[in-house]
Amino acid sequence: MKKVIRSCTKSAGSTGGGSMSEERWLTTSEISQLWGITDAAIRMAIREGRIREDERMKTGYGPYGGVWLVKESAIRRLYGRPKFTRADIDEGVK
Repeated sequence: MKKVIRSCTKSAGSTGGGSMSEERWLTTSEISQLWGITDAAIRMAIREGRIREDERMKTGYGPYGGVWLVKESAIRRLYGRPKFTRADIDEGVK
């Protein structure tokens, strides 16, 4: 079975200047795969306030309470560059 990573983008609106026009939002599962850290570590960072309210959002009310989406910039601020690329992950699934 092939795992597929999907990311969301949300428009940041008109910020004027050279800033990013779209911010990538990642699920905790995607973050876990790309950075090599556990979902629990990401949820703990949210709970402890290391990921600010404007850098995260919870979607819906799924069977386990919904899915956390976190801005990629927040994860880069906390954990640096990703450990793996999407190509690395796709190769590991084959």
